[in-house]
Amino acid sequence: MSGDPAVNHLLKRVAELEERIARLEQDGSATGSARDSSEPSAFVRELALSGNAVQAIHEYREESGVGLKEAKRRIDALLK
Repeated sequence: MSGDPAVNHLLKRVAELEERIARLEQDGSATGSARDSSEPSAFVRELALSGNAVQAIHEYREESGVGLKEAKRRIDALLK
């Protein structure tokens, strides 16, 4: 990994998206919507557990396509 936090963030995000695509292709659902209310990614969990709940909510919304209320509920549940 690079020493630049922004680059590290992007590298993690790309790796997570590649994993997600591979799972969709494996399941045969690559033609369906990738947006769902799945569990938060490792990156989102890491953000939330390190005290960055607002950023975790933002990232989870981007990943899953859920609204603010659902994203906040998911992240709050992670922190309990």
